[in-house]
Amino acid sequence: MWLLAAQALALLGTLALARAGNGRVVLGLLWAGSCTTAILWLTAVPVREDDYFRYLWDGETVRAGVDPYRFSPLEVLEAGTLRQGRERYTAAELNALDRLEARRATVPEVFARVSHPDLPTIYPPLSLAVFAAAAPWKLAGLRAILFALHMAVLAVLVALLRRTGRPLGWAALYGWHPLVAKELLNSVHHDVIAVLPLLLFFMLWLGKRPRRLHAAAVALGFAILAKLFAIVLLPVFWRSTRRASVVAVCAGTVLLGYLPFLSPHVLGSLPVFAREWNYNEGFQSALRFLLGATAHPERWAKAGAAIVFLGVVAWSCRRPSPRRAVLVLGALFLLGPVQHPWYATWFLPLLAVFPNAPLLLAAHTVTLYYLHFLVGPNGSTAVLWAEHLPVWAWIGYRLARRLRHAPSPNISPTVATETR
Repeated sequence: MWLLAAQALALLGTLALARAGNGRVVLGLLWAGSCTTAILWLTAVPVREDDYFRYLWDGETVRAGVDPYRFSPLEVLEAGTLRQGRERYTAAELNALDRLEARRATVPEVFARVSHPDLPTIYPPLSLAVFAAAAPWKLAGLRAILFALHMAVLAVLVALLRRTGRPLGWAALYGWHPLVAKELLNSVHHDVIAVLPLLLFFMLWLGKRPRRLHAAAVALGFAILAKLFAIVLLPVFWRSTRRASVVAVCAGTVLLGYLPFLSPHVLGSLPVFAREWNYNEGFQSALRFLLGATAHPERWAKAGAAIVFLGVVAWSCRRPSPRRAVLVLGALFLLGPVQHPWYATWFLPLLAVFPNAPLLLAAHTVTLYYLHFLVGPNGSTAVLWAEHLPVWAWIGYRLARRLRHAPSPNISPTVATETR
């Protein structure tokens, strides 16, 4: 609960800073508060999460010259360490497994704590490159790189606020948010690798010059190469520019990134994630409850969420803009099968530029996720209600207001405005 209190204080401070102008004092307070928050979390012992062991092992795999999408850690243990089931592999594959076994012997504490050891990696090439760069220095190296990227995100966000004429103090929405620093620097989640090119993409998109639009397509490609969620922005971006070339540039960037890994195994564990992983999801949990009497409520819930999400994308493509692209990111978060707190960093910095109250609320109530570990299975339903119901209630209220004030199809917009 103390994290919720810290979030509330940070939000109040952000509101005050946003009203204080754009002077040097505001920028000094912004950077001082952001650096203090980051360093406090950076120097603390990692809380609960252990995904960074997977990152470091994936980095070791890349450094060994082995395709990280081919072998799971469990296969390395069985065929490389225990010498079991080696007849299933070709000579080249056995050579790769032996190289991974040699790596495992140098980092036994990392290998022993890899999450989901039965699965190969799910992470795209740009993230794997960062993991490989950090691997020799282990956790310290990974934290140092993520800290540098975190500060770079803040700098780009300040520049984006300048370009759009928004108060610079709104950057504290990202820099001062304790959950952001906790997830990216303490729990060491790698999402900031995608957030930096994502912000660059929005800045270049707002430029609207042909060369900048193609540079924006490259930036979006890098975001996708860091984390695949960013691909949902491509339809809105394309509809906004109406240039097939931006799609080609983005696709070419992604293809070049994946080129060294192209094989039948290139998807890694992505199909397993899409098919089986659910956690802390609000919308899909509600659908499963309502569809409980059906034969396959999980499948129907995923299908229903996908239909709603595609509807949001289609609606955004009707009048495409960067603001609506942010709504697409928010919809992906709210409708997806997994709602980890660090996923909120995908859209939180953009709310400083394109405000949206329900999404801002979601980026704060998602902290209740950690109550799942305290209350256990018996209390998880109550946690889901507390976390998601306020957000969806606010969304429902805003949709109801929008529909109530929508002009009649038989009345021109001018007349409708005059009659209200």
